[in-house]
Amino acid sequence: SGQQDAMEHDLYRRGSIFKEADRYFRQAMAIIEVEYGKQDLRLLPMLEGIAMLRIRQGSGLSIGERALERATRIVEGSTAADPSDLATALVRLGDMYTISSDRRASANYLRAWEMLSKDPELQPRRNQLFDHPTQLESGLPPIPALNRMPEHAGPEDALFVEVHFSVREDGRVINVRVKDSNLPFKWRNYMKNRMDATRYRPRIVDGDAVRTEGLSHRQLFQWRRRDTTPSKPKPEDEAPEPDMSTAQAGIGSAD
Repeated sequence: SGQQDAMEHDLYRRGSIFKEADRYFRQAMAIIEVEYGKQDLRLLPMLEGIAMLRIRQGSGLSIGERALERATRIVEGSTAADPSDLATALVRLGDMYTISSDRRASANYLRAWEMLSKDPELQPRRNQLFDHPTQLESGLPPIPALNRMPEHAGPEDALFVEVHFSVREDGRVINVRVKDSNLPFKWRNYMKNRMDATRYRPRIVDGDAVRTEGLSHRQLFQWRRRDTTPSKPKPEDEAPEPDMSTAQAGIGSAD
């Protein structure tokens, strides 16, 4: 139901697990800083973890930005880091900026692209990152399940919505069109709105971010199957055997 989906969304967004995980990351960072210093590469997983928490919770994105900005500065100042490490840090920061609609994303992407282009051995990594738009985890809640199977669909049919769309130079999705679906309008419209809110790392060609058209995405949906099998009573739920000696005499308890 709508109420149940809202409750699941609220748990996803506001679960105490986020606060607890953030506390653990910061405790680990404090230990590393005492043992190895505030510029140690061992801090990177913690800073990246804090940023991902903010993305998944959908709030406090500026905290995530500051965490990844610090991570990038640490890599830049480390003699143990190589160009691939710095490019990865720049891309992560660029992704964070894309999610938060910060225009600094493009400069980070282009700097990473240039660094990876200078070394032929790193060009496959460059191609992996920038040859095609890459969908980013942007804090959207999980895809909800349908409460019932559509009338025209069989129990074993795949439930889906297929959309066509384009990705702009800044990673925003535009021109979303539902191409095919076996679900009612409600779910086709839901998928269109979800794609409008999705963010991508844009494609880069010859050092410039470019628009990409003709993309497609096929989203599968699940439905909540109702178990119609009668449940067997648990041993503690079973009625006790009657005491025939009192039942025959018609004696009952007043308690």
